Amino acid sequence: MIKYKKIIYICDICFIFWAFNLLIFIPMKKIYVLFWVMILLAFTAQAQPTVYGYRNWQQSNPDFCKKGPVRFSADKPGEVELIADQTKMGAVYAATYFNYKWYAQVTKPGTQTSLEGLYTIDMDTGDRTLVAAAGQHLVEMTYDYTSGKVYGIRSGASDLMSIDLETGETVKIGVFKTAEEDISMLALACDLQGKLFGIATNDNLYEIDKSTAACSLIGFTGVNAAFTQSMDFDRNTGVLYWANCGDYKLYTVNTSTGQATLVGGIGESGDDSLAGIVIPYIHVAKGAPDRVTDRKASSTGNVVTLTWKNPSTDAQGKPLAELSAVEIYRNGSLLKTLTEGLGIGNAMQFDDTGVADGMQTYRIVPVNGKGKGGVETDDLEIVVGKNAPAAVGNFKVVAGDNSAELTWTAPEGGMYGGDYDPASVIKYVVQRHSGSAIQKIDIVDPQATSYTDKPGFGKFSYSVYAVNNVGDGLPSEAIPVLVKPADWIVMTTGEISLESGKVYHFYDDAGPNASYSNSIHEVLTLKPKDSDGKVTVAFKAFDLDTYGDYLAVYNGIGTSAPKIGQYAAMAVPSDLVALESSSVDGALTFEFFSDIMMRYEGWEAEVTVVKKKAYDLAAIRLTGNRFPSEGAEEAYSVEVVNKGTAAVESADYKVQLKDAAGTVVGEAPGVALSTMQAGTVEVKMQLSQAGDMTLTAEVVFASDEDVANNMTSALPITILDADSRFVEIGTNAGEVSVSPVSFMMEESLTEVLYYSNEINLSEGLLKTISYDLLQVGTNYADVPVRIWVGETDMADLSETSIPSKDLTLVFDGNVDVKVGDSELTFQLHTPYTYRGGTLVVLIYKKKEGATSYDIAYAGTYGSKEDPQRSRFDSSTSAQPMDPDAVPLGYSGGTIWPVTKLLFTDAQGGVQTVEVGSRVKVYPNPVTDVLRFAGDVSSVVVSDFMGRPVVSAGAVESLDMSGLPSGVYLVRITLSDGGSQITKVVKR
Repeated sequence: MIKYKKIIYICDICFIFWAFNLLIFIPMKKIYVLFWVMILLAFTAQAQPTVYGYRNWQQSNPDFCKKGPVRFSADKPGEVELIADQTKMGAVYAATYFNYKWYAQVTKPGTQTSLEGLYTIDMDTGDRTLVAAAGQHLVEMTYDYTSGKVYGIRSGASDLMSIDLETGETVKIGVFKTAEEDISMLALACDLQGKLFGIATNDNLYEIDKSTAACSLIGFTGVNAAFTQSMDFDRNTGVLYWANCGDYKLYTVNTSTGQATLVGGIGESGDDSLAGIVIPYIHVAKGAPDRVTDRKASSTGNVVTLTWKNPSTDAQGKPLAELSAVEIYRNGSLLKTLTEGLGIGNAMQFDDTGVADGMQTYRIVPVNGKGKGGVETDDLEIVVGKNAPAAVGNFKVVAGDNSAELTWTAPEGGMYGGDYDPASVIKYVVQRHSGSAIQKIDIVDPQATSYTDKPGFGKFSYSVYAVNNVGDGLPSEAIPVLVKPADWIVMTTGEISLESGKVYHFYDDAGPNASYSNSIHEVLTLKPKDSDGKVTVAFKAFDLDTYGDYLAVYNGIGTSAPKIGQYAAMAVPSDLVALESSSVDGALTFEFFSDIMMRYEGWEAEVTVVKKKAYDLAAIRLTGNRFPSEGAEEAYSVEVVNKGTAAVESADYKVQLKDAAGTVVGEAPGVALSTMQAGTVEVKMQLSQAGDMTLTAEVVFASDEDVANNMTSALPITILDADSRFVEIGTNAGEVSVSPVSFMMEESLTEVLYYSNEINLSEGLLKTISYDLLQVGTNYADVPVRIWVGETDMADLSETSIPSKDLTLVFDGNVDVKVGDSELTFQLHTPYTYRGGTLVVLIYKKKEGATSYDIAYAGTYGSKEDPQRSRFDSSTSAQPMDPDAVPLGYSGGTIWPVTKLLFTDAQGGVQTVEVGSRVKVYPNPVTDVLRFAGDVSSVVVSDFMGRPVVSAGAVESLDMSGLPSGVYLVRITLSDGGSQITKVVKR
């Protein structure tokens, strides 16, 4: 039974009567003012209807919007109440209301236009009941009380349609058009006089001919009408309400002028996108009673007993002042008019005697002086005499191994409480539901109380009913069940405990042979049954839409556990090749999100639970200064995780730094780690000689049961000498995704010019190129990259680009990109001798699956007046792009990343140390205080990356005790405006 929210009016007459009584006790000089205030309050109190609609989207929360039926008071559109979360179900874009029922077309889950069928929606619970799986998809519906027809707008077309609320069938009436042009209509509403109105994409209100779809302009709304729209009349007041999803606001619309008046933003954040809005209305005389409620019919022999509750409000929601009669109809004919002992809101009973055997229908109609009241569309039905079976008992469905196991007990009575013989059951019928499709399965054994169904992989719901010679019994339904093989794990929300020693196959929600669904947000935790186990996952295939879908992985139970990474790629990301839990609980949690747009193949993985070792330390990552100074002592951080079940003390192990030859260059004792705990060990090393070096860190632990994970990946570093120079070009003015290496595509080719006045060197040996990273959300290992460098006289790349054959190949290898990285650095395999010109850098990358939208660089988007100093191209072809092809890309661009260029043997530029210094700087090397002898105006101390670390005005000394060891440049400004730069070594 459907109910709807009502707002109780204050009786105007009672209000005024109360006001006059109150005046007796108020001094006369205040009476007149107070009297008119009360009169104004009484006559301006307006009924505020409840508006129902279907929320499909929120601008402020597009990924995790809770979709489903909602309601709100028309004067408070910001206070939207979600009736039911139906995010995983099909969406509603067209709906209407008639006679206590909310009718809505529902799309198939994850689609916007593929129609599943016409349903009724319970206005209190949101439960859906299928009416019919028929018709074409509509984006708006409205009911015409003068004709009993429902009109709609066909999805994707400018067609006026009609729809049958009993069959779901749709019929085209005509194309929306004026005498001059076709009209793209967005919203429809029909008033009580049968006038059909529409708002179109041109922001105008039209009156529409219901027989031809011809449109007559009324006027401009003054509002931008865009995207899905819906509107409906409050037929009790004649006010037209419009939910405009162009700006997510509720308006009232003047049907004489077209002018829209703002009520307010829809939803808490003012950005709810609603469709299918309806305002409940009962088409009876004003003041006539509302419907009776709690209707029931039962029979004993040939006596039918009707029970119900009389209405307490009228059809407009006001307190009911009069109830003069209740009419009882049997099979459409008036049977009895009850006039005595009624009582407003009272429970009632009526016995109909001598009723013939067979199906009987009853209608109960309340009446008062205003007229007949509301009545349900569906009459009560009852079978007198022998009954079909009632519902079976204890109906349950559980998932088996690639099967659904159904059990029930035989019905104990008749469907309507009449005559019933348990031995009369001749069979049972099982119904398998998949969306709107129903498959019936006859169970011919009348004694059966179970059935095993093997429909293949999928999510199904089941119902079962008994059948006797009278007819079909009452169906019993069970909640949906996922049918799959026992060793399959299919992405859903929940927790699964896994047994040790078994191999499980992990798939997205569609399994191995179909694309995953749209509009999915599932969180699944995989955990071991045994406390000493841990979950391991090896992905074999991975294919997600990189424009908005992702799989996130968390190290432990739930999304509050540490996040391992978030992945959107078209091949297996390196993190997912061999994934294992290192949490105390041994669990991994997977969060899958897909948007409404594209569907790809998803993933396949093997899942096992392995026993944790007692002693197992793993070296996870080595980090530190990639460009230390010659002669300095540097500390490098090594992350260590105890993957074993036993605690480890700091004295039990040590961590060593090693160079490429395996020579130990630094060593430190470990830190104490409990089981599944991570810690950081600081290892110091002395940097004695300038040049390139590769470091790794190794955990040395005598009791370790798995030494394969004791070594970190390599960290290349460059030890800077006194003549090294970092040049930084560009400012962090925005986020750049395509340059220098794009991860938005598997393949990218980027060329950028760096002008000589930016580099400001006459010559130097280019050893390293580095790019500032703003964001890394996905780890990638061994990404192949080639880099060419050269010099040019070209001022921009607007007309063409410089091919690789005219440049020098300086890097041909692989790089890693890891969450937490702040730079993407290339140590050039072949350093380039720079001669002071405009530098050209061409970078080519291709790696299958290395695609994501969560890797971005700091960069600059120049203005249109800036030179077009960059070019970018991408390809999805099987053959690599030709770096020699020119011009590169479609056109030149003003985009370039923040770039650091490391030169050695750098000549010229501002960091050249001045010969014949006029200020004496001592002691050098310095331990704590640096002193100056001479006419000093100011002092700035910078490291060899050019970053100021200490500054002062006119001083005779400077405290450098807090600075790390290394080489520094001291810039001294003299009082006469001159300057000098002195190299100082800090011990």
